[in-house]
Amino acid sequence: MGALEIIVANEPEPAGVILVVEDEVLIRLDVSDFLRGQGFDVVEAASADEAIAVMASGEHVSLVFTDVQMPGSTDGLGLVRWIRRHRPTVPVIVTSGLSRDRDLSPDLADLAPIEQKPYSEAALLRRIRRRLDL
Repeated sequence: MGALEIIVANEPEPAGVILVVEDEVLIRLDVSDFLRGQGFDVVEAASADEAIAVMASGEHVSLVFTDVQMPGSTDGLGLVRWIRRHRPTVPVIVTSGLSRDRDLSPDLADLAPIEQKPYSEAALLRRIRRRLDL
């Protein structure tokens, strides 16, 4: 008998860790599954409060993709402000179902780029890759 050769296939490195923050379960699952299919590791949160807990725990996050309107003690804009104070190097993309830019907080454009709902997965992927320099 010959020697047993073990070949270990190297898993490709993930493209990054995306924290998806969305209170609508089906939307969160859909975008998370899509991003996983594109090679990203995904951490999910149903509220800004959960997202802050994830980030405060020291979890590595490459980018945050968050909705604006969510239940809890803070919304997506509060989450973005928390990130700017505590994890300022983490890029953020905000999504909103509000139909007009003027309906959004005036300071939102200064905080993070906005991906209007409904968004296409291809457009979201392009924006994420640009923000991560991929």
